[in-house]
Amino acid sequence: FLTILNACCSPEFLSRGREIHARMIKSGLTEDVFLGTALVNFYGKAGSADDSRAVFDRMKQRSLVTWNAMISACVHDDYSSMLVFQRMQHEGIKPDKLTFVTILNASGTSLATGKTIHGYVLESGVPLDSMLETALLNMYSKAGGLDHSQWMFDRCQSRDDVSSWNTLVTALARHGRGDEALRHFYRMQSEGARPNSSTFLSVLSGCSHSGLLWEGIQCFSSMVWDHRVEICEEHFGCVIDLLGRAGRLGEAEEFIAKMPLDSNSVVWMSLLGASKIQGDAGRAKHAA
Repeated sequence: FLTILNACCSPEFLSRGREIHARMIKSGLTEDVFLGTALVNFYGKAGSADDSRAVFDRMKQRSLVTWNAMISACVHDDYSSMLVFQRMQHEGIKPDKLTFVTILNASGTSLATGKTIHGYVLESGVPLDSMLETALLNMYSKAGGLDHSQWMFDRCQSRDDVSSWNTLVTALARHGRGDEALRHFYRMQSEGARPNSSTFLSVLSGCSHSGLLWEGIQCFSSMVWDHRVEICEEHFGCVIDLLGRAGRLGEAEEFIAKMPLDSNSVVWMSLLGASKIQGDAGRAKHAA
């Protein structure tokens, strides 16, 4: 049962998982803490937090893994995940790194909630490694704006890990501050962190939305020739958007024609969006 449940952890297998659950009940195996935890985990990943909670509440014994699985099942609802976390503390269960990372990544975590969890992290004595620091940085970037993101980043101890840099660069790009995203892009390299595919995607997007045409083209060239990072459709889409927003729709079309990959919806949607911005109905119709 344990192996089957772990193999069915997706929404399309929800009905199949319920059949397995029914067989477990008939076999009298529902009180096993490992199987109970597997059910909580299964229902959570299958998108049925209510079923996860029902199984969780019926369990007579729960391990730390069970609690973490229940928090993960509520990841799309920061209020519910926080209630589980508070209940966990009330019952004397000490959280670990995974507990904090999961709850920090909960969708829609507010700044107040995030600060509260950050306080719990500091009080718990759990070491702040790159995974936990990145989760905190990501939470602040989504919930508190750039000032909080920068404040958290300045306190990160593991800047040799590209994840924390990517999170900050993405936050800057998302808020239209491409010049600062570029500055941190070059800073990360000077401090020994190697940019990856996600880094370049964020920098290119930031350049596009900030009108930094030349800087974006340089970044794309650097990606190809200096860093040997594999280019995907999203990178090409960013370059097309970059050219299009600068009014260079003809160059964008030439770029599409010379692409080493088959043009797909990402590429044409980028050209369509740029054509609409520039008021070029003919190219917009062609892209559509």
